[in-house]
Amino acid sequence: MINIAKGIISGLAASAAVAGAVFLAAAVDLMNVADPMQAVSGVTMTPVGLSWVLHFGFGTFICGALFALLSPFLPGPFWIKGAVFGALAWLLIIASIPAVDHVATPQINLGSILLHLLFGAVAGLIYGNLVEESRRPRSRA
Repeated sequence: MINIAKGIISGLAASAAVAGAVFLAAAVDLMNVADPMQAVSGVTMTPVGLSWVLHFGFGTFICGALFALLSPFLPGPFWIKGAVFGALAWLLIIASIPAVDHVATPQINLGSILLHLLFGAVAGLIYGNLVEESRRPRSRA
């Protein structure tokens, strides 16, 4: 069952999880590569704060809705579907960066991949729970 609204909710939760992971990694000095929002800021030529707005908007409305549409075609339980979606999103971004900015080089590193896998797994887990909850019979108390 495809439910775009629940996909958007899961995209928001997953975007928040990624933001939390980025802030946590920066706080404990695990970010040995460039801050992803600095990279987005460089590509879009916007301030870092606006890059966070773009991150949440894109993750929530575009990726959340797209995950809801594609989830019936992805393999496994919902969190695996989400991880596969995250990996595919990472590949699409890596492939599209040269088309958007001829000077920028794609961030092919473990941190970037893990953040996309985290986004997908959280989105899948939340979306799966929301969809399954709507299928459960409601008790009449």
